[in-house]
Amino acid sequence: MNWAELHLDAQSPIPLYRQISEQIAGRIRNGGLADGTRLLPTRELAGLLGLNRTTVAAAYEALEKDGLLQAHVGRGSFVSFAPRNGRFEWQGRFHNPASERFLTSLPRPDGNGWIDFSSCQLAYDPAALKALRAAASREFEEHGDAILRLGASAGYPPLRALLTSEMAGDGLLGPGDELLITSGCQQGLDLVAKTLIAPGDSVLVEDPVYPGARDLFLAAGAEVHGVAVGPDGLSLADLE
Repeated sequence: MNWAELHLDAQSPIPLYRQISEQIAGRIRNGGLADGTRLLPTRELAGLLGLNRTTVAAAYEALEKDGLLQAHVGRGSFVSFAPRNGRFEWQGRFHNPASERFLTSLPRPDGNGWIDFSSCQLAYDPAALKALRAAASREFEEHGDAILRLGASAGYPPLRALLTSEMAGDGLLGPGDELLITSGCQQGLDLVAKTLIAPGDSVLVEDPVYPGARDLFLAAGAEVHGVAVGPDGLSLADLE
């Protein structure tokens, strides 16, 4: 492993020691650091990264608490990670750190500026804003006590009931199926990546694509391949 590849952001709300531990943990779980590999001494890694030794020591301690590292007095710290055969590795899947994000953009077809795929912002519509204000006021007036409390973790029950009924009617939801409302597309994609994708899997995405989806698949250890998109959708020739 090239230790200089660790990317640290001093402006991030995530402590530096945690940034180090999460990136090393990701490499361990994705096979970049094999079981038994000896890590750099804390003093040496601290000097390489330009940090205080205690910061690196705290990162190693966090890895040891997560069961990914074993420290031996006088010998050093060694990777201690053996994937469980025949069992789904839930804990490992849900500890993959997000990769550094390189956001993408494309020039507009008419040549007037760029299309930014890093975020979504609705166009300003006074009529829609007025309707939204009225709806919000009505809901606070009628259900203010419930709105200000934490809701069910699986999603707003009336919404789940409505969607379950409609999806069952369309044959999309069976008797034993369950439905989960996510807080947005990013959480939904995150759950898909962590439960369905293993390191080394290939994932095909539209090109261009929402970078948040691409980064999640990369963080899961997948090989992401872009498929060209034209006026009629995905290019079947490129897909083949």
